[in-house]
Amino acid sequence: PRDSDSDEDGDCSTCSTDGSSSASTAAPTPLTTLTHIDGTQYTDCVRDIIERHAQHHNQDDSSCYSEDAATATIRLDIHLVGGFVEHANDSNSATSSISQESQSISAWIISLLGNLSNEYASSNIAMNFQTCFVSTANTQWNGGPMFRGIGINTTTGQLVPVHHVEQQLCGPQQCLRQARLWSTQASTTNQLALIFDSFGTFTIQPFQYEWNANLNWLLELQDDYHLLHYTSTSPQYECHVVSMIRNVLQYMKQHHRTEFCDAIQYERVQHTNDWIRVSATATKTSIRQ
Repeated sequence: PRDSDSDEDGDCSTCSTDGSSSASTAAPTPLTTLTHIDGTQYTDCVRDIIERHAQHHNQDDSSCYSEDAATATIRLDIHLVGGFVEHANDSNSATSSISQESQSISAWIISLLGNLSNEYASSNIAMNFQTCFVSTANTQWNGGPMFRGIGINTTTGQLVPVHHVEQQLCGPQQCLRQARLWSTQASTTNQLALIFDSFGTFTIQPFQYEWNANLNWLLELQDDYHLLHYTSTSPQYECHVVSMIRNVLQYMKQHHRTEFCDAIQYERVQHTNDWIRVSATATKTSIRQ
């Protein structure tokens, strides 16, 4: 985004973060993308990410470009972080199954990126696999993920490891956005949502959920261990997310049903962590994080 210093995605344990940064010999403005991947059903979405980089640099604007955009070389640097191999002493069958799924995600995305690199070899896009910390390479000696995510400088493309993104940097309406994970759409859709675009617009796409009274017992759990045991894919390594899980469940209980037909959009107040809700008909509302 134009007024953002860096894009960050953290809190990956069994999931993966695919980060890309592109620059062109013709375009003056680089582009960065970060994608949180939790399954192997997003082939078309990953392909769309590459296309967005190409469209960004191939647009025809002679006032900004030093050479013909169609013949310029686009360098696309790719970084993949996330997933880990279970500890050798962990005999929990559920953990073992999740660890295997995590490794499947890593193998799938690496294979897909390799195939896409060959596919785009004859175009003006040069894909470079710069960073790969997945599976065994991302496992600490005593178990658990070494890196949970990455941050990319939107100007230089420089990569930094991220273990956890501070709440004030996560954007507006975090509980509402997290509630999507509890909706039926989370398990039935094969699409990744574009949340923060290159123009600085933060979008919450429409979705539906209805509070299930059978979940009340989760809110009644007093200790973090049992709450994480029932809600996390890797509870022993995600203690830092338990407060967010409680906040989301409480939010859903207070707002029994959420159903909105139009996307909710925000714009960032330049160089701050404040957001303004924008709508064609509504008055702008400022939200301070």
